This record gives sequence, C-alpha cells and structure tokens, in this order.
Amino acid sequence: MKIGLLSNRYKDPSCQVVQKVETILKGLGCQVEVVRQGSTVEKNGLTMFSESRETFQDCDFVLSLGGDGTFLNAVHATAMNNTPVAGINLGSLGFLAEIMPDQLEDSLGRLVAGEYKIEERLMLDAKVKDSEGKILHHYFALNDVVLSRGNAPRILPVELWLDNQFTEMILADGLMISAPTGSTGYSMAAGGPIVDPTLELMIVTPICPHSLHSRSYIISPDCDVTLKMRYYPFEPVITIDGQHDILTSYTQTITVERSDRKLRIPRLREFDFFRELPEKLRGRGYIEKSASERR
Repeated sequence: MKIGLLSNRYKDPSCQVVQKVETILKGLGCQVEVVRQGSTVEKNGLTMFSESRETFQDCDFVLSLGGDGTFLNAVHATAMNNTPVAGINLGSLGFLAEIMPDQLEDSLGRLVAGEYKIEERLMLDAKVKDSEGKILHHYFALNDVVLSRGNAPRILPVELWLDNQFTEMILADGLMISAPTGSTGYSMAAGGPIVDPTLELMIVTPICPHSLHSRSYIISPDCDVTLKMRYYPFEPVITIDGQHDILTSYTQTITVERSDRKLRIPRLREFDFFRELPEKLRGRGYIEKSASERR
C-alpha cells in the first residue's frame, strides 16, 4: 500500500508530526510519499498553492496534515483519480480532518488494516467560458465556487440562471455556489443554511446583496447553474474552495454543475455531524450530554 502525505509546513514547522506519521506507516509496511505544503506560485497575477493534479497519482490513500485548508488542497491534488483522502487535524475547526495527533498509532493502524467505511461527498464542476463558449478554466470544488468583485470598489451585477432559465438579477459583492460540505464555510458566514454534508444538493447564496431581502436557493444537484455579468469595468475574481483565484471579466460566463467525481473519506468512527457542529463552531453552542451519558 502506498500512502501520500500532504503536510502544512506552518502547522508542523519542526516536521515532528509528519515524521512520526511516516515512521508509523513504514512500520506497517507502507510506502510513503511526502509533499510539504506551503510553497506558492503566481498565476494570472494571483497567488495559489503549487500542488497539482499530478501529485499522488499512484497512491491508495492521501493523508493531509494541517487544517481544513490543507485537506482541501489534498482534495484538489487527487480529484482526477478519486483517491480517498483522510485528515490529521493540526488546525482549529477540523470539519474535514478527523484524526487527532494523539490518535495516530491506533487510527493509522486501522486505516491500513481496512477498518473504515467510505463516506462520499458531492463535488462541483466549475467552468469559465469566454463569449464564444470556449472553456478557459476548469476546476473541481468541494466547498464552493465564489464570484466576487475582488478589490474593485463597485457592486457587481450578476444574472443568476438555473437550467438555462433567467432567475434573478443580483447586485451584490458576489455570489457563491456551495456544495453541502461547504455549507459551514463561507456560505454560512454569508447567511446561507447549514445542511448535512452527505446530502446531494447545491446552495446559491448572495454575498452582501444590495437588497431588502437576501435569500439562498437550495437546488437540485442536477441543476445547471450559470452566472452572467452585466457590464463591469473592473476584473471580478472567481475563487475555488479558497485555493485558486481566477481573474475574469464581465464578458465571461461561469457554469457550475454536479461533478462526476466525489470526495471519498475513509471514516474510522461514526460521524454525527449535527452533534459535533456546536463544538466545531466554538461559541455557537455546546454539546449537552444525554441522560445516559451523564450517569
């Protein structure tokens, strides 16, 4: 078995955790490929992570060592071949990274032994097209696809089309399309609903709309979402999962649909999303023990 490790150099600066994980896995008879996250490259004038889709191509699993951002980077690096991704949580929230540093030996042993269940998550397929319909950019997203005004000082005029039907003209700082996994991220901060991450649906949420009402759309995963912009003299920005930024123009169109790929997470324990949610979002509530647990 070959396992890839994507380690966040800022969360594990001394490499103690990644070295411990590598030692444990090799002791279990695994081959290990280690990539250190943190280097960046310039693309379209914007900074993005340098890990590519060619990383970890022949791995059976990939482990991210960091927070949810590192986990998302691992998902993007493995999206083309549907490699299962698990996370070792060195961050704060850890919605996606399940394994804690004090559980390494037990968790990695169970992972190698196949003592897990695969949980699948819906992903999004995003394309940016020019005025003639030519695809300029193509990305996969687990959390969200965001169209925003970027650094421009003016409000962005966006037409929302669902299944080729004009739905609404939205004047806002931007608009995002979220997968269920992303409902606790930027979408929630913008007033979107929290949904079970294993559901299959999409959420469309305006960002600071100039309107007397602000409502999200919860739509079928089979719906084709199209964003068209009215005249805009600046360069809006399309952001994929907070990982990749693309400068665009009002002449271009963004389409988002269900991806034919899914994130596959090897679950080592039962995951009760709504029970763990308050603890993950510290300050928004607490987990109250049941009567049987208090005995």
